[in-house]
Amino acid sequence: MKRVLFVSILAAALAVPSAAISSGQDLDATAVAKRGDFGIFFTIISKNGKPIKAKRFKYEQVDVTCAVGGPLVVSGRRFGIAKSGSNGPALINKKRRFKKTYPSEAEGGGMGTFRVTGQVNKAGTKVKGTIRVKGDYNAAGASDCDSGRLTYVAQ
Repeated sequence: MKRVLFVSILAAALAVPSAAISSGQDLDATAVAKRGDFGIFFTIISKNGKPIKAKRFKYEQVDVTCAVGGPLVVSGRRFGIAKSGSNGPALINKKRRFKKTYPSEAEGGGMGTFRVTGQVNKAGTKVKGTIRVKGDYNAAGASDCDSGRLTYVAQ
């Protein structure tokens, strides 16, 4: 009897789809922007079913235009991996929104910034937001580079 009850509970639990983002669920988005395709990857952390922070951001294949040199296609390392501070997670407010600007070391030397914004939907199943990458890419002989604001949707 115990085995039948356990299997029934397990089958019932698997039959009900999860409506909210679970703790530590990875959300990946590949978006199409006006300047080409790019990808953004990150993790949403939830507590008691409510999203509280976004972390471990990474962007790939972002087109940037530059005042000197360029245009270039750039990718970034992981951001939001520290517990706090300038490389800490982006905290999600009561309106389910987050935003954070990370300082970044550009590929091949040089400095720049990576800005990310987002809003988790009420069901906790989707995040819509923007990214923007700015910086100098010394190895490519490019400076004053900017991606402009790029929109993404993660599910």
